[in-house]
Parts: sequence; structure tokens; C-alpha cells
Amino acid sequence: MKKYTQQVIEQFCRIISGDKIKELMNSQCGEDLILSVIGKHGRLTPSEICEICHTSSAHTAKTLSQLRQKGMIKREINEEDRRKATVFLTEEGIRRAQEVMESRLEVVSSLLEKLDEDEQKVLLRLFSKISGDEVIR
Repeated sequence: MKKYTQQVIEQFCRIISGDKIKELMNSQCGEDLILSVIGKHGRLTPSEICEICHTSSAHTAKTLSQLRQKGMIKREINEEDRRKATVFLTEEGIRRAQEVMESRLEVVSSLLEKLDEDEQKVLLRLFSKISGDEVIR
């Protein structure tokens, strides 16, 4: 297996060095990632966002604060336990989350169009296997 490691690294670096891929990767690290997660799952607590995004509570709290200041999310306090809160997207947040999703689809589609359908299925199975997810047939 080690025989191919360097080649895989080199090919992966070539793929991610493109401008569109850099933009996609950057959007996965902060505000856009959290907007996408809230957009997909609906109302979430900050701790649920941490778990889904695999981010620290400090990073998540800072990003949520930034998003709230920009009017992308709103925070709602739990009436029964005022220490707990959920966050949800505003209209502006929904719009931005949709833009992020469209951008991701565009970038990934431009990469996948280089492969035929069978190759795309193989790639998906390989990514699933590497990530430990259920293998799609």
C-alpha cells in the first residue's frame, strides 16, 4: 500500500490546488459550513453543531456569534431551561446556505464530468470506504 501513497498525495494536491477547490475547501472551515449544517438539519443547539462539524465549542461559539451579527442566524432561548438555546437560519442565512450548496454542486460537478458514470460510482465507493461510511453500490 505504501507504494502508492506518494502518488495519491500528489494527485490529491493537484486536484485541490485549483481555485474553485480552494474556495470550496475554505467554505468548509467556518461560517459557510455551519450555515450549511443548520440549513440541512434545521434548528440545532451549539453542542449539536460542534458534534456534526467536528469543531470545538469555542470555535463554534465564535462563528455563531459572527453569523448572528451578520443577521444570518437567530438564537432562541429554551423556555423551560434558559441555559439552553437553539439557533436557526434567517432569510439571509437561508439564501447564503443555498448559495454555498450551489457553489459546491458546481465545483464537484465540474470534477465529476471528467468521469463516466461507472467511474463516478467507483469513486463514491472508494470515498465511502476511506471515510468509513456505508458503501454505496
